[in-house]
Amino acid sequence: MAMDWQVRRRHIYKEANPCTDWLTTMAFTREMRIEVFLSPPTGLSLLLLYDVTGINVP
Repeated sequence: MAMDWQVRRRHIYKEANPCTDWLTTMAFTREMRIEVFLSPPTGLSLLLLYDVTGINVP
């Protein structure tokens, strides 16, 4: 692992990141278990598209 790593950290409030906010809300409404998604859950896909294109969601 002798690689030249460059790491940056930045704090973003979850309210400013709709994808994180959506996932957090979903996590609290489900049974506690590990769940692996092969594709984004329904409801998250559109938020990811907005994030990639830079569209702000209220």
